[in-house]
Amino acid sequence: NCIFIDESAFDINMKSLTARSITGTPAIVITPSARAVSHTILGTISVIGVVDMKIRIPLTPKRIKVVGARKRK
Repeated sequence: NCIFIDESAFDINMKSLTARSITGTPAIVITPSARAVSHTILGTISVIGVVDMKIRIPLTPKRIKVVGARKRK
């Protein structure tokens, strides 16, 4: 018996960067500037088929409040 475990990360905002334009003019592509959180997919397969599959969403980083800190102007 043999089981394979694999992990892959996917970016939600993935878009094709190819574009078409009129001959002699540059192709301009507008992409979203905001980056989404990458999701990780964990999968386990065996000879019989898919054993288990999970989506792991990373936690958002916590902000630490520093006593006496001020914002820059």
